[in-house]
Amino acid sequence: VSECPYPETVGNSTFKVRGLRYGDSIVYTCNSGYSHGGGNLMRVCNQKSQWSGIVPACIDYSEYPYPETVGNATFNVTGLRYGDSTVYTCKPGYSHSSGDLTMICCRNGQWSGFVPTCKESKQQTKGSYEDIEEVLNNIRVQRKDTSAYRRSLISVKDKRLSSKVIGITG
Repeated sequence: VSECPYPETVGNSTFKVRGLRYGDSIVYTCNSGYSHGGGNLMRVCNQKSQWSGIVPACIDYSEYPYPETVGNATFNVTGLRYGDSTVYTCKPGYSHSSGDLTMICCRNGQWSGFVPTCKESKQQTKGSYEDIEEVLNNIRVQRKDTSAYRRSLISVKDKRLSSKVIGITG
């Protein structure tokens, strides 16, 4: 039975060989500070005595792209490595309308979530009496909508007297 050749070493990684015969496998692991950038982390010895897939690559996190700039927003980047974050803040006069204000650098070198957008905020004008009344009506809670009221509908009334003991007995 022929064997697969001893596997190639991949820069910035380690690997475990589980044999060199048909069906055996190699598993590569990227070193700390490096990320899987392509190829196959697991390869299997095939019937032709060749390793399946493509030799993997482990890339330095510093090769990750800088986050996208957003019009009408500023952002703070903690770094360009796996787990680092970017926090976007809409400029004064603009409000967050979609996307994610916080994005995390993922193992694949991409930023999580969706790039945010900040749209111009409408100017707030002092409300009229009717506007204020409408807001009050919208925030007023009707008694029948409270959990206490709903519980009272399903609770059984208890006619026993209750008492409190004050002091020491005995």
